[in-house]
Amino acid sequence: MWSLEDIFEWASCFIEEYQNSADLPVTSSSRSSQLNPPHWVPSFLDKFLLNSNVAVDGSRRMVGIGLVICNFEGCVMATSSQRICAYYSPMVDEAVAIMKGLHLAFDTGLVPLDLVSDAAVVVGMVNDMKEHDLEIGLVIDAIRRLMLSLPSCVLRL
Repeated sequence: MWSLEDIFEWASCFIEEYQNSADLPVTSSSRSSQLNPPHWVPSFLDKFLLNSNVAVDGSRRMVGIGLVICNFEGCVMATSSQRICAYYSPMVDEAVAIMKGLHLAFDTGLVPLDLVSDAAVVVGMVNDMKEHDLEIGLVIDAIRRLMLSLPSCVLRL
C-alpha cells in the first residue's frame, strides 16, 4: 500500500514528465507544489473520500482520468486510471471523471462517499439542481442519478 507521500511524489513526477514529453512549459505552481504539498483533509470517520483529476492531450485527442478513494485515515482503498480516446470540453472531461469515480465507488462498495473536485463550475452545476443543455447536461444528469443511488454522497470543492 502506498503512503500519501509516495502517491504525491509519483503524481508530481508524472505531471512534470507529461509536461516535458508534450513540450509544455513546467509551470512554477507544479514545482512549488512539490516543495509545499497540499494539505490533505480527511473525510468524516464513516465516509470515504474520492478525488478525481483529468489530464488532456489535445494534440492526440485523448483524456486521462485518475481516481483515488481513501478512507478517513488517508489509506488508499481503490484507484483507477483510464484513458479515453475522445476530446470534449474541459468541463465535460471533469464531469466524466466525477461520473467514473462514482461508478468506482459503487462497484467497490466504498460508500458513503465525499467527492472532492477542483472543477468549481461542474460542482456548481451538479449541486444547483437545474437543467443544463448540451453534452454537459447528459453527464450532469448521470452524476445526479448515481449520487442518489449511493448513501450520503456529497460533492464539494
